[in-house]
Amino acid sequence: MPRISFALPVFNEQSGIDAFHAMTEALTARPDLDVEFVYVNDGSLDESLARLIALQRADARIRIVDLSRNFGHQLAITAGIEHCTGDAVVIMDTDLQDPPAVSLELVAVDVGAGPIQRRSPGRPRRRRPVPGSTRSRSR
Repeated sequence: MPRISFALPVFNEQSGIDAFHAMTEALTARPDLDVEFVYVNDGSLDESLARLIALQRADARIRIVDLSRNFGHQLAITAGIEHCTGDAVVIMDTDLQDPPAVSLELVAVDVGAGPIQRRSPGRPRRRRPVPGSTRSRSR
């Protein structure tokens, strides 16, 4: 069974972590996948780490990386990726802008599951002006 890892940077998000993790239950809709959640506490000054520890006690799929200080979003992502053990990694913020269920649309376990749809040769391609270009268009 393929394992999908989620690298999840966290910085001062104590109020949203529980809601985010509750939304990960949608991932159980894919019984063909094994998932793990690697939360990276990026030096949070609030109770984010305490919330993560409480979640970890209830969910064995959770791993926590606790950085000694705030290193920034990109380095927190890098730390998360380095601690992931899955066959693929999904990077996602925990601020609920993107619900975890959306990631299921990105995960294709069976490569080559269907034919690639190509544009028919007779169909013209629409041309759009490039923003900021100096070409003028006349009508």
